[in-house]
Amino acid sequence: MGPGPAGRVEYPPNRRNSGGRLGGGPMTGRVVAAIAMAVVLAVSAGGPAHGAQECPSGPVALTFDDGPGVHTPAVLDALADRNVPATFFTIGERIDQSPHLVQDMAALGHVVANHTYRHENLTHLSDEHIRVTVSATTAAIQRAGVRAAPLVRPPNGATNASVRSVLEHAGYAHVLWSIDPQDWRGHSAATIASHVLTHMTAGGVVVLHDGSPRTPNTVGALPRIIDEGRARGFCFGVLDDAGRVTVPAPSPPPEQVAPPQQVDVIAGRDRYATGVAVSRAIWPGTVPAVVLAEGDAWPDAVSGSALAATLGGPLLLTRRDRLDPAVADELGRLTPEVAYVLGPIETSVENELWLMNIEVRRLRGPDRYATSELIAEAAAANGAETSTVLVATGRRFPDGLAGSVLAAGQRHPILLTRETGDRQRLGGAIDRLGAQRTWVFGGPGAVPETAVAGLPGLERIAGSTRTATAAAVADRAVTLGYDRRPLVASGWRHPDGLTGSGLAAARRRPILLTAPSSLSPDVHDWIKRHGSTHATVLGGPAAIGSGALCQLRTGLDRPTC
Repeated sequence: MGPGPAGRVEYPPNRRNSGGRLGGGPMTGRVVAAIAMAVVLAVSAGGPAHGAQECPSGPVALTFDDGPGVHTPAVLDALADRNVPATFFTIGERIDQSPHLVQDMAALGHVVANHTYRHENLTHLSDEHIRVTVSATTAAIQRAGVRAAPLVRPPNGATNASVRSVLEHAGYAHVLWSIDPQDWRGHSAATIASHVLTHMTAGGVVVLHDGSPRTPNTVGALPRIIDEGRARGFCFGVLDDAGRVTVPAPSPPPEQVAPPQQVDVIAGRDRYATGVAVSRAIWPGTVPAVVLAEGDAWPDAVSGSALAATLGGPLLLTRRDRLDPAVADELGRLTPEVAYVLGPIETSVENELWLMNIEVRRLRGPDRYATSELIAEAAAANGAETSTVLVATGRRFPDGLAGSVLAAGQRHPILLTRETGDRQRLGGAIDRLGAQRTWVFGGPGAVPETAVAGLPGLERIAGSTRTATAAAVADRAVTLGYDRRPLVASGWRHPDGLTGSGLAAARRRPILLTAPSSLSPDVHDWIKRHGSTHATVLGGPAAIGSGALCQLRTGLDRPTC
């Protein structure tokens, strides 16, 4: 079956499920034995993002189909929380729409493989069309700057001898699965987990989905699958280039790649309490004003960084429908006269503020882009320095987070932009602010040239990845007189870094971004180049894990703590 309407993948009604079904057909004992014999038991330290694993029962591969999609970040977070690698069979069309998500997969140590360009049924295509759709998907992966594993999983498991022959002659391994809980049907997390665990065997290949509307149930199942699987003696690996389940061989001893750091940690029990901890680190007394942004979404907080710095108060996160108790207590301590409330925070929060005798000033446009304009104009009205305006994509947070340090520290407004059709709106907003210079964060994959061409004094600050862009912004901060002792925040979770922009501004320190479980090489490189000896981590273990902290403290490329 071909693809459904744009943005949708349709699943045929005949995709079957019984722990021993492979690609819709019965799985024979001979096939099970063949898969088990193909298992590579090179078990020890795992890849660069995955630690040592005990594996007496053998390895299992978690694989995910049909992404990247809106639920892919949640899958990546769930895997990172438990330090598990996986193999993602991706759709080329969706990669071209969200290349940053396959970049995330690769940065976190996952394998990125091929699921055709538009989720085509390969048995309905000519040999030439099969070659075209898989090569187009490989090209999409490579355009995102990621290695494309030579693995193809036919959509829906629809295959035959002709399909296998074409793929093999084109240099691809043809990959199916041995465990299928049919998570795309909307089964509960408990049902998905029970099915996988019931049929888990050495060399098992589990098919799940990160591109399905029902993926949240899959995300809910992953902790139990991983924890109970490990308790039974299994470990989790990836598929190698031949399609075999493998756990990477032991890594060489860690190398000293950066000077050891004295590390401080600023964190609370959750994102709201972390924001309060940052506020208390900066503002020991009262403040004239505060900025409140929603804690479950990042765009308004990015835009609010310059406004908060200009007002001389903190940026705090809040729940959309009520003030978090820790935030309410902090407002009581700070006693601001005014609170600027950003975006779609509900009137119930405004009511709580009024009861605290805090004047509310609402800044909300019809979307995140219009809201960023309103926030920039409010910052300008309060004395922001608008000769330079900053621009970041409104589709993902890392570049804006990195740039928020300069927005807050230099009091330059930051505007969010769409990828297409935004030049006129963006240019008009910059003209109204009277800017002579425009700094754009991120490469053309994040902010295309067509979105910013002709803007005044255009300069792009970018790297090849989110962590490299953050390092480039940190380099610029140093040239502006910032300290060489960085703040370190997660490049995959937004809240702690965003509330930290005020701390970065107040103490004139740049922010570096890292993966949650293993310190980014870009962080090591920046620390080495700038001779840093002291770093401050923003957020708790869910944001920056113990392995990354260990690497930061020791300067080693892998944890030894």
